[in-house]
Amino acid sequence: MQREWRQLDVGTNMLDDAVLRSGQRHLQGEGVHAESARLRRPNQADLQRRRFRLRRCSCRHRLLPQFCNAATCVDYLFHDDFEDGDLLGWTSGAGTYTSRMVTVPGAAGTTNSAYLAKNGTSFSYTDGIYQAFGSPLAPTTISWYARIPSAPSEYAGIVSLFSSASTTNLLARVYFSYTGNIYLADLNPATLQKIYSINTWYHFEFKNINWVNRTFDFYIDGTPVRTTEYFGSTGNGVGRIDLGDYYSADSAYFDQIDFLP
Repeated sequence: MQREWRQLDVGTNMLDDAVLRSGQRHLQGEGVHAESARLRRPNQADLQRRRFRLRRCSCRHRLLPQFCNAATCVDYLFHDDFEDGDLLGWTSGAGTYTSRMVTVPGAAGTTNSAYLAKNGTSFSYTDGIYQAFGSPLAPTTISWYARIPSAPSEYAGIVSLFSSASTTNLLARVYFSYTGNIYLADLNPATLQKIYSINTWYHFEFKNINWVNRTFDFYIDGTPVRTTEYFGSTGNGVGRIDLGDYYSADSAYFDQIDFLP
C-alpha cells in the first residue's frame, strides 16, 4: 500500500513544504528508499534548522531601497547601485570628462557601475559628480566599491565625504594613487593603506562610525586596515559625497554606494 505523510501542524505554510521536500531530497541522496523518505517525519529540531536555512529577507521591489538586517528590511540612508542605468540625482562638477556614464561591469555580481574618465587638466579632487544632501546624514556604516582600469597619471577613483553641501569641510577621502597604493586622508595627512591591482574591484567601508567622537574604522575587502580614525574638519554627519578623478587620462568605476543607519 502506498502511504504518504503530509505536514498537518498548525501554521503549515509553503516554508514547511519546502523544508519537507528538502528533507526528502537529502534522505534520498543518502540512498534511503523514496517510500521510507516520505514516511520518515523530521523532528522539530530538524524543522527549525531547515526553516532557518531557508528563511530569506527579500527587500527588492520596494518603493525605497532597503537592505536586510536580521531578517528585516531596513531603509538605507542613501543608496545607489546604478542598476537603473543612469546618474539621476548626481550633479556634474566643473571638470572636463570624456565620460560620465553608467556602464558595465558592476561589482559583486551586479550589472552596472558609474564610469568617470577625465581629460581636463584642472588638478581637482572634486570636479567629477556629486550628491549633496538637504540635511547631513549620520550613517553608522558607509561603503562602496571602486576599481581603476589603468594606472592613473595622478589619482583616480576618488571618493570624498564632506560635512556640508560645499567642499570646504572634508571629513575623509579615499583614492588610488599613481604610486600603486590606496590612500586614506582624514584628520591625519594622507597615508597609504594597501597596494592595489589594476582592474580589480575593492570594497571600502567606514564602519563603527561614532559621530559624537567623530571616529570610524576603515576596512578594505572586509579587513580592518585602520581603527579609531578621526574625521577631519568639523561636523557630525555627511552633507555631500563626491566621486572623481584628479588629472587628465585618469579614470575609474564606482558601484554600490551605501549609507547604513
